[in-house]
Amino acid sequence: MSDRAMYLALGLEPGAPSAELKQAYRNLSLKLHPDASRNPLTARRFDMVARAYATLSVKEREQPRVAANLLVEKENVDLFALGADLAGNPDSDRRQSAARRLGLSGKRSAWVFLRKGLYDQDPAVVASCVRAAAVLGLAQGAGEIAGAYDRAGATLRDAILEAAKATRDGLFTTTLEAAKSDPDPRRRVVAYSLLQELRASTTPAGQSYHAEVS
Repeated sequence: MSDRAMYLALGLEPGAPSAELKQAYRNLSLKLHPDASRNPLTARRFDMVARAYATLSVKEREQPRVAANLLVEKENVDLFALGADLAGNPDSDRRQSAARRLGLSGKRSAWVFLRKGLYDQDPAVVASCVRAAAVLGLAQGAGEIAGAYDRAGATLRDAILEAAKATRDGLFTTTLEAAKSDPDPRRRVVAYSLLQELRASTTPAGQSYHAEVS
């Protein structure tokens, strides 16, 4: 797995600082560890997240760098301030940061703000909202993320599929169904492949999911 894919598996943007790595890993562990989720089907993704975190943490220690720590501790996060930044700040970098920090908050109520961010005019901000939803495990956002994919241009569609591929989260199942009809055959192939993988992980033994790429 590439460094980029490992960051995306944690719901982060490539190059995120160590504090964000730790917070994302903590949030995902609480969601995905079989002892916490009570669902053995989350074990595979938890293993992927744990390996990504371990690898990136080692690289972070080996290549220390000075960076501003924008992470706010979970209990001190002001969701309304971040939501206001995401909704109205004229600086797209600040809107991306707000989306990322909403995801790192660990608070599912952040979806109230992230769902509005899916309509942002900057594809990079929308992609940040999608990754934040994935790290929070917001299954209720599946339909709206699919809607964002449907109205997106090529760059954003690729970013959403990249997040789906990196996380293998069921949140993207509806989006992948939509992507099966994408005009780009490359995206259709990705969608079929990921749907097969997701459904195989939740299909009882002896059954299989078959699809053909047209």
